[in-house]
Amino acid sequence: TISNVTTPGPQDTPSAPAWARSCAAGLLVTFAALSLWGAWVKSDTYDEPMYILSGYSYVATGDFSLNREHPPLAKLLMALPLLALDVVLPDDYQTRTGIAMAFLFHQPHADPHVMLFLARLGGVVMGLVLGAYVLRWATVAWGWKAGLVALALFVSNPNILAHSRVAATDFAG
Repeated sequence: TISNVTTPGPQDTPSAPAWARSCAAGLLVTFAALSLWGAWVKSDTYDEPMYILSGYSYVATGDFSLNREHPPLAKLLMALPLLALDVVLPDDYQTRTGIAMAFLFHQPHADPHVMLFLARLGGVVMGLVLGAYVLRWATVAWGWKAGLVALALFVSNPNILAHSRVAATDFAG
């Protein structure tokens, strides 16, 4: 009967052997390495400077009025690592045309390449969290073998790799 059917839960999932846990860790490390490498060597995309500027303005001023097209979480995650640098937010950042490119590439005391890389770290972290969630979800639903397969598919997905290493809202949205 239907009343005898139970949904598997975390308590029903057999624990993975040590080699499976090592394999999962290796897959996540591979994802992190590929994403970080891509974040370092990839040139800026068209919309990254505006997202970085708006995220930094959110963190620096608490004003969320600049670039309200997308939810602010991804832009906030992009901007948090920039607090470690000596980044200057111009007074006219809300009114001047082309200010986003100037903000990223004409900082007096911060290297634009380092700024861009640090801003991209938020996407890499979101990718790692999502990968761990995919592993956990598939493991609870179908067992640790399926969890490893799901994680391997996630790690090797070119869309995930491409969007997690860019400081944009595509991955978080």
